[in-house]
Amino acid sequence: MTWLTLQTIAWCLVGFCVGALAAWLLAMMLFPHENDPVQEPSPAAEPDAVADDAEPVDAGPESAGEPS
Repeated sequence: MTWLTLQTIAWCLVGFCVGALAAWLLAMMLFPHENDPVQEPSPAAEPDAVADDAEPVDAGPESAGEPS
């Protein structure tokens, strides 16, 4: 009966390794960017970005709600 115990332990170990490898590969395919460092977009890449010290531009009397 020792051979049956050794065979069971060996096949359980092989099955565990195959399952762990399959789970790891599946996780890498579904979530490929988990290990990549986060890169913030540069302010120069945003053309519509307004600086904190920028003053608003007056568009004329039409923007003030005055009838012409």
